[in-house]
Amino acid sequence: MGFSDDRVTFTTPEGDLVSYAADKKGILQEVKPRGGGEWMRVGVASKLKYDKRRGNIVDQEGVAVVVPDSAIDSIAHLADKCGVRHNIKSSPQAVTFAAPSGDQITYAPHPSGRGIDELILENNGTWRSINTATILDYDPESRGLLDQDGLGGCLPAKGVDKLLQDIQNLAEACHVKTNIQEAIDHTRARKTHHRPRRHRSRLSAGREYREKEARERLTTDNFWSNFVMEAERIDNMFRPSRTPLYDAHDHTLF
Repeated sequence: MGFSDDRVTFTTPEGDLVSYAADKKGILQEVKPRGGGEWMRVGVASKLKYDKRRGNIVDQEGVAVVVPDSAIDSIAHLADKCGVRHNIKSSPQAVTFAAPSGDQITYAPHPSGRGIDELILENNGTWRSINTATILDYDPESRGLLDQDGLGGCLPAKGVDKLLQDIQNLAEACHVKTNIQEAIDHTRARKTHHRPRRHRSRLSAGREYREKEARERLTTDNFWSNFVMEAERIDNMFRPSRTPLYDAHDHTLF
């Protein structure tokens, strides 16, 4: 069994060797029979459905493969990378980054499934546990991330948005309370509503002023024109008619 960023290889209960590899159109599925021979192309998966009760994964063509539990998470991450839809609930992944101080920090899921282990890389190449976080508090101004005991540090400025999203996803999976999502939403709102004002030249400002003045003048002229026409109409309604209602000779009404 082998795992890498672009390929997952495992053995089925029947002894066949199966490979899932990254492809431009999805996940390339190949199989090598247990009796030996060359790799045979099965197809390219654009959709995967995992049946936990049966322990198999079925693609959009109905091809089913029995997958060992140890390969499920790797297949899920490969599917995410290749843009293949799936229903696999993978285990939360650790988040590693270089702090501004130069220290290598890792946030990893606690074995119990509740909490995040905060680890730091020592000079001898081993990881040392600092604390287990059950609460994470983030300060956007200083980029500081502290746990419930006040332990933690500053996050790097480069790529901080993606790093925060990864930590937020890990916190949700590990049942850790955090204000990171609120900070992310607040930052997005500020970027949307506080965009820099575009500089206008004097020429464009003068043109806009003249256009506005012309619109106001046109509106005023239309108002007075309509007012005069309405006044004349009302005046004609109440002015006595100069047309005779009957002929003076035969008194016949028209």
